[in-house]
Amino acid sequence: MKKVLSLTLALVMLLSCFGTFTAQAETSGVSQLSNQISNAANYIANNSDMSSLSYGDYWLLTDAGYDMSAYKANYLENLKANLTKNDGKIIIEGTEWYQDENGDWKSYSYSYEDIGVYGAVILTLRSMKLDPADFEGFDITAAFESFDLTTISNPYSYRLAIWAAVQDEFAKTLADDLIARFYTKGSGMNYYGYSCDNTGHFLAALYPTAISGLYNEYIDDACGVLKSYTKEDGAYADNNYVTTVNADSTALAMLGFSSALDANSAYWYYQKLIDNFYNSETGAFTVNGKDDTYATKDALLSLIQFKRIVGKVHVTTDIWQVTKAAGFNHNGVYLSKCPICGNISAEYIPALKSVTLSATSYTYSGSAKTPAVTVKDVEGNVVNSKYYTVKYTNNIKVGTATATVTFSGLYFGSLNLNFRITKAANTLVAKGKTATVKFASLKKKNQTVTAKKAFAISKAQGAVTYKKASGNKKITVAKNGKITVKKGLKKGAYKVKVKVTAAGNANYKPATKTVTVTIKVK
Repeated sequence: MKKVLSLTLALVMLLSCFGTFTAQAETSGVSQLSNQISNAANYIANNSDMSSLSYGDYWLLTDAGYDMSAYKANYLENLKANLTKNDGKIIIEGTEWYQDENGDWKSYSYSYEDIGVYGAVILTLRSMKLDPADFEGFDITAAFESFDLTTISNPYSYRLAIWAAVQDEFAKTLADDLIARFYTKGSGMNYYGYSCDNTGHFLAALYPTAISGLYNEYIDDACGVLKSYTKEDGAYADNNYVTTVNADSTALAMLGFSSALDANSAYWYYQKLIDNFYNSETGAFTVNGKDDTYATKDALLSLIQFKRIVGKVHVTTDIWQVTKAAGFNHNGVYLSKCPICGNISAEYIPALKSVTLSATSYTYSGSAKTPAVTVKDVEGNVVNSKYYTVKYTNNIKVGTATATVTFSGLYFGSLNLNFRITKAANTLVAKGKTATVKFASLKKKNQTVTAKKAFAISKAQGAVTYKKASGNKKITVAKNGKITVKKGLKKGAYKVKVKVTAAGNANYKPATKTVTVTIKVK
């Protein structure tokens, strides 16, 4: 069986990341990311009441490296008071105001215990070099680990709880509970429905298990779910209510992929987040073009997580140098330079396996035929079209056309793919007319009717010929369509069936239509 890190070791690695950003080599990419984190944290601090931050927000700013020293004493004093009042438990209390159906303002009080709050507090105390198991005579760790998991109604609480757990079994118990109660394969995390945001948080909760190699089945599934909420400019929340790309969903998709250690995907969302929603003047992230604190908190959480994985995994989509291009039956190698940390790594290029056309047979229409080309490598991946060009020849007229695929960049070689253009159905339109022959003239000699007077012919492809199919024997039809009415035919109306044939040509098939011509003798 493949060995993976123990969850305890993974958590130690995870916790060692907190507050250590400044120890990283400050490449231009890391420096830029650090500035974005700092600016977002400053924006949140400047737009918040720092004396009454939630435990989660206090940890968020701490994790961002924001200087919280001025608020530390107040934080610890309030925490001690809460524990003292509630017999060693952390209880969140408050009052909410609302308007009833008559427009009158009313209030209600709330009081609850949240395992995510314990996680935030434990992480914060550790960052202060304080022991959560012995804080002012209280064992917060014991209260945390004895928490009744059946009371958890908000799956967002699991993230900080799992991150704060220091025992393999308890962390695994939390992860198992999250998956069993709130995750559906193929749909994601369910919290008032399924969304990109929910599933991004799910992956963040499983971050320590991604390090250890546990739950890969669910991590891979969740990554697939996140991609289903992706458009050209970023991510959107859900398929029912918020279907437009926005900062929160783009950030939380980035959070999810960062937590899954997929640096390439995380970097893609990072670029969209910065390009489309970042206000570099204020450090905020925007909603409908306006700075938004809530969006900035989600973005900050995601930026921190992205920076946390930098150096452990690398963005490898940026090609620095191709050392050996891949071809059919030949693997290749390129050097990639991570745009964030600057790491240079050798990346394997799978050999090419197949080149196919979207269609191999067309009917002539007079326009150029350009079947789409799909290239796949030996691992089944579709090769980006930027690595090849397609040139079409002899692709208008009937015959064998060719698509020449020429590779470049990561790949080398060329390949000719043939496809057929077959003859189209003849467009012949033929109708019989009514022609009149004077009886007095017919008494003296044979009378003729021109093809133009006897037939209405249009859109014929190829030479047109005529042949009598049935009718009075005194009426004959020449190959050129001229009708002869022989002397002696009595007065009356005579119907003659004639086969009209268009011979076709290089691009059209032959066609025959039977029409009826009426000859009136009067």
